[in-house]
Amino acid sequence: MVSVEVGVGGIVARLNASFSVVAAAASVESPGGGVINVSISNGSFANVTVEDAPQNITQVLQSAGLISSNEVAIFPHGIISFEVVAGPNVSVVSVNISYPSLPPLQPGQRYVYFKLLVNGSWVRVEEGGGVNQFSIVGNTVVLRIEDNGFLDSNSTLGVVSDPGGIAIVTVGVGGGVIAADNISAIATSRDGAPFNGNVWLNSTVVVNITFRDFVNTTTFPTVNLGLRIMTPDRSAVRFVCTINATPAVSGAFVSIYSTTIFINNTMLGFHNATPPGPASLADFRNASCPGTVFVAPALNMSSGDIIQIYVTAINGTHVVFKELIFRHTPAAREGVEGVPDTVPSEANIDDVPLTGIFNVTAPDLNMLWNLRDNTTIYIVFGNDSLGYYLTNSFTLIEVGRNAGKFWNDSIKTLGVLVNSTGVNATGRFFAMDKILKEGRYNISILVPKTNSTPPIDLAPGGVNAQQITDFGAPAIKDNFDVINISIVVAPPSPVSMFVDRGFIPATIDYNISINITIVDPFVINASSQVVFGQTLNITIYNAMGGVFKRNEELSATTPIVISRLPSVSVVILINGSAAFQPPYQVQNGFLRVEYLSPSGVKESRDIPIRVVDVSIGVNGTSSVNVTYGDYINITVVSPAANTNTTAFDTLVVRVSGANVGFVVLNETAPNSGVFTKLLRVGVGGDIYADPGSTIVFRYVYNASILTPLGAAGWVSKTVTASATIQVRGGFILSPVDGSRMSPVGRFNVTIVDPSRNGNISGVDSISYSIRLWNGSILTRTAIETGVNTGVFSDAFDKGLLGSPEDLLRGQKVEVIYVTLSGSMEPAILVSTVWFVSFDGIITLDKPYYMPGDVMAINVTDPDAAGRGFLSVRVSSSSDPIGVSVTLYELFLQPGVFIGYVTVSDNPVDFGRPGYIYARLGDRIMVRYTDQLPADYSVSGMPKDMAVSVNVGLILDKPISLQVSMVYADGTPVSRPAAGRLVLFLVSATNNNSVGVNATIVFKVLNANNTPLSLQAIGVSIPGGETIGLRFSYTFPAPGNYSVSVVAVKSLADQKQLSDEVVLGVSVVGGSRALEIGGASMLPGVAAGSSTPSVSPLQVGVEPVGVLDDILLKLDRVAGDLRGGVSGLNSSIAGVMSSVSDLRTRLAVLEDLRAAMAGIRADLGGVRTDIGGLLTGQRDLSGRFDALSSRLDSVSSDLRGLVGLVRDGLSSSIAGFGSRLDTLGRDLGVRVDSVSAGVGGLMAPIAIAIVLALLAFIFTLLTLLQVRRIMTTK
Repeated sequence: MVSVEVGVGGIVARLNASFSVVAAAASVESPGGGVINVSISNGSFANVTVEDAPQNITQVLQSAGLISSNEVAIFPHGIISFEVVAGPNVSVVSVNISYPSLPPLQPGQRYVYFKLLVNGSWVRVEEGGGVNQFSIVGNTVVLRIEDNGFLDSNSTLGVVSDPGGIAIVTVGVGGGVIAADNISAIATSRDGAPFNGNVWLNSTVVVNITFRDFVNTTTFPTVNLGLRIMTPDRSAVRFVCTINATPAVSGAFVSIYSTTIFINNTMLGFHNATPPGPASLADFRNASCPGTVFVAPALNMSSGDIIQIYVTAINGTHVVFKELIFRHTPAAREGVEGVPDTVPSEANIDDVPLTGIFNVTAPDLNMLWNLRDNTTIYIVFGNDSLGYYLTNSFTLIEVGRNAGKFWNDSIKTLGVLVNSTGVNATGRFFAMDKILKEGRYNISILVPKTNSTPPIDLAPGGVNAQQITDFGAPAIKDNFDVINISIVVAPPSPVSMFVDRGFIPATIDYNISINITIVDPFVINASSQVVFGQTLNITIYNAMGGVFKRNEELSATTPIVISRLPSVSVVILINGSAAFQPPYQVQNGFLRVEYLSPSGVKESRDIPIRVVDVSIGVNGTSSVNVTYGDYINITVVSPAANTNTTAFDTLVVRVSGANVGFVVLNETAPNSGVFTKLLRVGVGGDIYADPGSTIVFRYVYNASILTPLGAAGWVSKTVTASATIQVRGGFILSPVDGSRMSPVGRFNVTIVDPSRNGNISGVDSISYSIRLWNGSILTRTAIETGVNTGVFSDAFDKGLLGSPEDLLRGQKVEVIYVTLSGSMEPAILVSTVWFVSFDGIITLDKPYYMPGDVMAINVTDPDAAGRGFLSVRVSSSSDPIGVSVTLYELFLQPGVFIGYVTVSDNPVDFGRPGYIYARLGDRIMVRYTDQLPADYSVSGMPKDMAVSVNVGLILDKPISLQVSMVYADGTPVSRPAAGRLVLFLVSATNNNSVGVNATIVFKVLNANNTPLSLQAIGVSIPGGETIGLRFSYTFPAPGNYSVSVVAVKSLADQKQLSDEVVLGVSVVGGSRALEIGGASMLPGVAAGSSTPSVSPLQVGVEPVGVLDDILLKLDRVAGDLRGGVSGLNSSIAGVMSSVSDLRTRLAVLEDLRAAMAGIRADLGGVRTDIGGLLTGQRDLSGRFDALSSRLDSVSSDLRGLVGLVRDGLSSSIAGFGSRLDTLGRDLGVRVDSVSAGVGGLMAPIAIAIVLALLAFIFTLLTLLQVRRIMTTK
């Protein structure tokens, strides 16, 4: 499975090998395992695939002269193909191919990159760092390919294709080096039964090596294999050697090499010889593995050792292809054939036949795999009561080469097997001459364990003189496998006879076989004792019991006799046409089988003769409807055609209405009498007929149940079944009737018509028509999409139907197809297609760009499908003319185009192809002229499509705020005291790359959310910099307050440019003098930032209008009041410091402070009302009425303040003067000083009062002017 991982705009997707999403990196699965990663720095991949290298790649490269005749090329990761879209401005692409691993080079090996050209020829890419060369570092190959150079398989400018791959080239050394990678399999002569992968001493093993490709025998006369012997637990290696193999057959190129390994208890050797192979062990003497000889030291192999055959791979690892186990495979009872298990008590053992050819399976006696080996075995006869004696020995010959099975076909009887003469010499076992006493006996067969087993010493007296008393003696146990076979000598069993039929069908169409099995222990020679027509007879009796015909009159051929004593099988074939004619002689009759045993016993069996019926069906019924490609199952039930109960019979059915005249049915199982045939309908299938035709299957039986009883001639019966080729009307799958499509690109027609799928093993075709808008007719041919699909398709360029302008103005065409209806009448199908045009869509890969970024431009325009490329114009605020950029069509996505341009703020790139000059804050515009827009059919004109994008990040809320509280002396505070001035320090950061103008709004609300203070500062913050601002406020009383700070575009346009920062402030009691807050810039700004242009309310921003002027004037009034109060506080403090008696009069000043707080609250209300006017003017008139009332209250409070100050101070001064008179007498000097202080106090108080009155009057006049303006509006 080939997969590609693509990242576009932060989105990652896995795609198939051929993909349409363009990316600069991709991943594919290697045929050799792992993942291959490819990447490119100056382009994008449009397609990446990987496949195995051709099997004959070495021969192809040798023929092309790219490698020498003694070299082999292995592609560890197959052939990788890719298509790169680089654009017309890139002349050389650099592709990085990172393989999961590359094997380290062995001596005589090198890396070579081979490239497949478009004409099918291969070239070798030179290694180096230049153009059209490759370099390799670790597991990564870097290819540098020139666009339209000799390594580029794609002639399109800006598109580079390169199928090829890295190969490891191995040079032959000495006898030749072949890696495990070249080998398909290794097989040995010890695989499979009876060896089952085991090998023992004194044995040879032929090893066949099958290569994936043909090997040049001149270059590689031999190939090397590794052979090692390991302990059973694989913990240690006993022996290692290198053997070589030679071509198994003569020829310049062969795919199989072979060698023969020989193992005995002293040496391990190999021998190479073309078949028939080694003739003797001497052939191995000069080719044995180093360190092993035919004499000591021995290999010291143990049973269970593992023999491994391996080959070294390209990466140096040993690949084990075959394992054999060094262990003895004993000869066993189930491997002995021919010995009977029962013997009649009165039978001469020289006359008792064996049940088959005597043979023994002994795999380890197979020494030379290419010759028929032989061995000598020994026979021990006897039982526990009479003793065991060595009675015979003889030679067995291997049944065939490498068979492991040995026989002697000259041993015919039990007496020959055990040597009746030797048995008789013991004087213990015979009741009379060569007739065994009744009882159980044991035949022990001593089979040598190896071909090197020494013979048993038979002297003196040979086999007749030795009694075996201990089968566990080392001479027997260590050297022989002992196979014990028990035989029973007993009176013979009764004679029995069996037949294989419960009835015999009366038929004149077939010959009927009867299988007769006779079990007769008295039969010694079946050919002379079971004779057809003498001791075995068959006779047909009619319904009246009269003899009709017998023996030769019934038999069609000479009966077959098969003897496996005491069973004898006889197969008799009855000639149906002769035996069952005329009907009246066999109707309700029977056939009698009679047998006469040599013992005189007679056996007979009567088999009824029956007249049988027949039937036929197709798919379980008498008739079916089918279509091309369907299967039909013909079934005939005919017991008479069951001619042999032990075999699969056949039956012929005649056919009409089709391309065949008959079909042959096969019996479903022996003796079933049911016959079937599965037929596939269609050209290229089993049977064919035209649509609407009926195929008739006919079976005739000439001895049917319709024949009357007692008739002189048989009446035939014909049975039929049929299959009709159903006609199913076709339909137009695409284009869908009424569909709308672009006037350019491919026109795809798909028609489904099962009735036209005549050739089910090939591809059919149909004709259809297209009626154009001008009435002309275009005839086309659609080809079936595959074998037996019934789906037909045709695809062509819409240019064949007319130009895009013609199609849009003509609006439609009609696809017309004529099919057959169910009534076999033609039916006309019409699908109308409407042509429309589409607007091109421009998409960019990023929401903004920075200088140095590469902009990927994507245009989707179905109307431009097939053009290959198109152009767009890219301009910017700094370069209004811009540059033209070429976009290339994606191979797998017609109508989708992609191209690239680099954003640069370097003036040298102004107007440079492939670059657009743009600075931070610019807007880049991409324009595409759609020649066939959606309204083209109406306007007949092209249309420009455009998108724009910022250079630099532009945030909707670019400003971030941080707020902290301190006292006027800079002391941080979290819970300020009432009456004490608090400074709110605001840090404002512009996160955009371009400057921004804003107004910072400061607001204080009490616990009831009633506004107490509203302040604003207009600022201009350069891109990426931070400024500091300061707002001040004195909380009038303890309690909970909220303070909010937010940046807006202006007081007129309050679009937020920051998130609102809200502080919850808990105010505690205090005793500081009255302080009134305000807004100002901090003395400095953040480190590294430039000093911005700032003024209260309106600096560096657009005019904020009349209401902003009002707020500015009110702010100035508040400043004047703060100055007056400050001077007043200083004077009072001077008086208090001079005269302690004045403390009693401070109650008057406290009243003054309360009055000032009221005035300040009223001014705050005024400010709040004006703020309400700024945020909405829905109830402007009512707000001005409330404002007038509040100003009246302020005026009254000011008048009270003046009077209070005047009266209180006058009273205080009068009393103070009286006190001065008294004190003057005692402290004359101090009186003068105090008087001077009092005089100094009056001047500031008067100044404060005057300033307050002037501020009030100015504010009142301003508000009245605003009211007149708003009323006018």
